[in-house]
Amino acid sequence: MSNAIFPQTIFTTQRRFNDYGANDMRYGDMSAEKLKKEFGLENISNVVDPYTLTRLTAFDNPQSRFAGVYGRGRRREKVSVQECASVLFQEPRCLIPGQGHTGI
Repeated sequence: MSNAIFPQTIFTTQRRFNDYGANDMRYGDMSAEKLKKEFGLENISNVVDPYTLTRLTAFDNPQSRFAGVYGRGRRREKVSVQECASVLFQEPRCLIPGQGHTGI
């Protein structure tokens, strides 16, 4: 019996991490309507709107007393899918005391 040589690869994934070309990374499993109606996921983020791929302001934040002051017809800054996904994964970290950083 021979000795094991380390490091050994025991498992590898079929696709690389953050593979934006994969079907489950691009389109998701559920439609926007299903997420909104069945799960009530209307306001997901205070920074971006993943349904329209736009950056939000303090006037869009439902917790703000100024929410909706300018109405829904105003023009918002567009963001890419990658930037939106990055913000959605970073935003919860900013809410944890001692873990957050500014400039999302």
